[in-house]
Amino acid sequence: MKLISKSLVTLWLLLIVAAAGYAQPVTGATGIDETYRTALELFQTRKFSSAYQEFGLIINQSDPSSGMYAEATYYKAVCALEMGNRNGKQELENFIDKYPNSPQISMAHFRLANEEFANKRYRQAMKDYEKVDAYLLPKAESDEYKFKLGYCYLDNNENEKAKTYFYDLKNKRGKF
Repeated sequence: MKLISKSLVTLWLLLIVAAAGYAQPVTGATGIDETYRTALELFQTRKFSSAYQEFGLIINQSDPSSGMYAEATYYKAVCALEMGNRNGKQELENFIDKYPNSPQISMAHFRLANEEFANKRYRQAMKDYEKVDAYLLPKAESDEYKFKLGYCYLDNNENEKAKTYFYDLKNKRGKF
């Protein structure tokens, strides 16, 4: 009887150990989620160099077909652009080409247009601003968008179009 008891206990322990071996580790998904939260926090506090590194880790650890991968690709490109990396503009253009249906696509065009605007390439900035869905922009960016697109139209002698955008800002208080 003792032999049967010992055998059952041993078998039971083996089953528990084997089942534990097949269990999925919880830390993988939680780890990448935590890295994503950290990266977003760094991005929002304008710590672009650190955020760039964190988004790179997410890209390396996540499935290329996942939404998190696409989001990390967008934010990593924006960080590169904000840091003045030579490849920042190219990274953002690659994101736009690869993820044309992303929820971030309007912001990607907006940021790309802002880069062109800052470098006084108003014709190219105008083309990029025209691809932005202004209704998806937050209010602060919406006013900036209207001002800068109006300015681009003005620079390209499209005065009637420029008036439309400037008129929307005329009676508003704020930076623009």
